Amino acid sequence: VSICPVATCTVPGPTPTLGGGTYTWSVQTYNPAGYGPWSSRSFTTTTPTIPTGATLTAPIGTVTNATPAYQWNRVNMATWYRLYVKGPGGKVVLDEWYQAASVCNATTCSVLSPTTLENGDHTWWVQSNNVAGYSPWKSAAFKVNP
Repeated sequence: VSICPVATCTVPGPTPTLGGGTYTWSVQTYNPAGYGPWSSRSFTTTTPTIPTGATLTAPIGTVTNATPAYQWNRVNMATWYRLYVKGPGGKVVLDEWYQAASVCNATTCSVLSPTTLENGDHTWWVQSNNVAGYSPWKSAAFKVNP
């Protein structure tokens, strides 16, 4: 199997992926005339860390809008967020994953409620995620009272 089908040679990376640190790799060429000298290169990687929990900012307290926007502060290095909402009587209203790039700007994340909420007490949670793992859940409560 050729690793050089075109001008650039490619070899798959190691499995599992490398942890943080400095690594050196070398390549030696060969043809019928013999071996060439070894080349040597170094590179450094960082190990991703588990993201922290988000700070939830809205809705909190009593709200009159039955389709609120759930808002929280963007978490550094989070790539996904899970939004989980329970309504009156513990009924699950929403349980969805959102890609950070689709719901966040530089500082804030926001998801508009996809359904009209019932009047009464609600609790919502957000969990941050990246390749390193999951943050602790963060929660807030609010009451829909039009």
